[in-house]
Amino acid sequence: MSKPIYIGDKINLKIDNTTQDELQNAFKDFHIDKAQDEKITLRSFKVGDNIVDLKNNEINLKITSTLSPEDKNIFLNLSNGKDQVVKNPSFPFIFLLGIFIFIISFVGLIKNLIKKSKLKNNISPKERCKNILENLDDRNFPFEISTALREYIDYLYNTKFLSGDYSEINSISSSDIEFLYSLDFYKFSNKQSDDKIKLQKRGFEIFNKLKEEDKDV
Repeated sequence: MSKPIYIGDKINLKIDNTTQDELQNAFKDFHIDKAQDEKITLRSFKVGDNIVDLKNNEINLKITSTLSPEDKNIFLNLSNGKDQVVKNPSFPFIFLLGIFIFIISFVGLIKNLIKKSKLKNNISPKERCKNILENLDDRNFPFEISTALREYIDYLYNTKFLSGDYSEINSISSSDIEFLYSLDFYKFSNKQSDDKIKLQKRGFEIFNKLKEEDKDV
């Protein structure tokens, strides 16, 4: 039995006698990470059968939901007409309290976004990348390292690393790109690396190379 493919999983395919353009066109409804020669790496966020026609051949990628049967049971009562009426004597109070909390939270969120936007605009891309690498979150650090480095690379070289289009350029080597791909694995999987210090150190190695070239920009 083949291993199930879940939403967001990275799918690596090699299809003989195809070109890069043919692969990209055939899988245009998927999220494509990379396509080169006869190989393509992609993801799907549509549960069920994902059928692709390529040169008169039908490819069916069956995507499985990450929800368990227990998770789905919370919706089952809606099929019973008797359970469709909410009866709660405290409903008006709870409803108004919920609206109040939502408004307060929304206003706070807007203020934080404005504050972060002002802070972001007042510092250089180099300083922003350095600040992120120095103050990593204990859970989201793979995403933060990846985003900070790719933003800085795009700023220096006018590339599209933030869009997932990785390529060797100037000081960015193949090993650096492999490191970014490894961070993508942590971002899109339920697993998280516990080696925060090691990844942070590797991120600073790339940052220091970029910083040297930033002197000439």
